Amino acid sequence: LQWLRDWADTPALLADIARQQGLTRLTLTETGLCAEASLPQHGGSVFHRPLVHPLATDNPRIRQQMVTAVWLHQLTGQVDWNAGNLAFVADPADPERPVLVLFDNDLAFGRALMHPEDALNNQRQQKPGPRVRAPWSPLHGTRLPDVIPADLAEALLGLNDRQMLACGAAGLITLPEFRALQSRLRHIQQHVRQLRDQGGWLRTEADWLAAETTQRLGLHDLPGQAEAVASDTPQPPGVKIDAERLREIESGSLMRALAVGQAVARRHPAQDHFPVVLDTDAVVQAVRHARRQAQVMKT
Repeated sequence: LQWLRDWADTPALLADIARQQGLTRLTLTETGLCAEASLPQHGGSVFHRPLVHPLATDNPRIRQQMVTAVWLHQLTGQVDWNAGNLAFVADPADPERPVLVLFDNDLAFGRALMHPEDALNNQRQQKPGPRVRAPWSPLHGTRLPDVIPADLAEALLGLNDRQMLACGAAGLITLPEFRALQSRLRHIQQHVRQLRDQGGWLRTEADWLAAETTQRLGLHDLPGQAEAVASDTPQPPGVKIDAERLREIESGSLMRALAVGQAVARRHPAQDHFPVVLDTDAVVQAVRHARRQAQVMKT
């Protein structure tokens, strides 16, 4: 970054990188690089597109954290599980280790959510879910995962009413809300036992990277899934898209939906329905190449 600040041709280099990345502008600030992405709408106005870092779906830690978050939301009845309510940040103790942060969790502990999948009939899925009623249409639910960290599975099977009351349920939620929590836990424990018999308990990084796990997480053939989703979404801005396929994916697995969406963004950058994926490694390589070239010219 210091070299970029001192180099006279930095604006031209950043403009080239921005074009390669599908960005509107890439500028150098006091804290680092700032990227902007936008597309002109009809009438000349401009809207900014989300800019995201690639989701490393082949990272066992990311897989485990995303799946653990789903189990947490299933237990608490959190019904706003979407891409805007999570982020990965660097662990202060280990900057190379991504840590999942969850926020905006106030839509939880609903008294009518008797089953973890009761929020599946939502605006992300046009076809009604198996256990839901029409008034639940605004909710963002997800299905029970097909894998679980082994230590979390053991903890959930050992969880009981007394422990839930001791950890803060008493006095913070109403009796009907607690009854719903009890019901969700019973369904979760039943599903966890089934996963134990089906080999869905994962203990090691090798387990999380296994081909069978990739299949269970829906992360196989991402290019093919991306092509199917891209064919449903027209390119012109302002056109209503047919996103039923993507909504179905989101209801099954947000991690899979994020991965498919990013695959679409990479393969079809003109699709304005998806975020722009910032390839940080490519940016670093471009800057290093320009730096080497500048040193050669200087010598």
